Amino acid sequence: LVLLFGSSTNLAAAYGIAVSGTMVMTTLLLYVIARHTWHWPVLVAGTVMGVFLLIDLGFFSANVLKISQGGWLPLVLGFALFTLMTTWSGGRALVTNYLRLTMPPLAQYLKDLLARHPVRVPGHAVFLTQSHEITPPAFLQNIRHNKVLHECVVFMKIVTARVPLVPRDQQLDIGQFAPGLYRVTVTHGFMETPVIPVLLRQCHEQGVPVNLPDTTFFLSRINSLATSKPGMALWREHLFVFLSRNSRRTSSFLGIPSEQAVEIGVVVDI
Repeated sequence: LVLLFGSSTNLAAAYGIAVSGTMVMTTLLLYVIARHTWHWPVLVAGTVMGVFLLIDLGFFSANVLKISQGGWLPLVLGFALFTLMTTWSGGRALVTNYLRLTMPPLAQYLKDLLARHPVRVPGHAVFLTQSHEITPPAFLQNIRHNKVLHECVVFMKIVTARVPLVPRDQQLDIGQFAPGLYRVTVTHGFMETPVIPVLLRQCHEQGVPVNLPDTTFFLSRINSLATSKPGMALWREHLFVFLSRNSRRTSSFLGIPSEQAVEIGVVVDI
């Protein structure tokens, strides 16, 4: 940046835009917190925000004059990061919607499956899922191709709460679809990283007969394809596909032993 800008004056312009812009956004976020977390009346929250915003906009408007002198840098970087984050969020939403439309309801699918008396094999299986309402693609593909059902199956859904930390006694919600078929919802805070082996031990303590050394983890590897279908702009879909291919693997993020993880690929047109 020093080589690019050539002088400390230009760098100061970039710094001024970054700081004053952050001050404006922080004030706007203060209003959101005051209304939705502290439950302040609109008039009180608006008055407090207005006082700070008047000062912050004064600083920001003074720095707007320096955009051409280097203030454009934080705006370009901010726009690039915003584009990446909204593309990732939008792409994930398209994938989730596709799965909701194409995957059968989990409860009904299990009912139909058990009515056919599938072959039950020894061992435990954990299927990670985004929702207990739809059948995980990995489970569907495993039944279609291998035509077997483990003696103990856990469908695990992980939810990030809008709090930093979730107490240990509130992290797990356990239920059953049928004997040997368990539903587990894991809730963790945004400052926490869920570790699946630790969570499985907690499940075992609460009555789920799952044994970690004898457990296979099945994950759905979503391979997205950019198409002209309604959704995002085509260039953003290609960007999402690139981000998805280079994202950190779920098994690594969740601390799943690599020798016990099985990834089953699913192609999704977005």
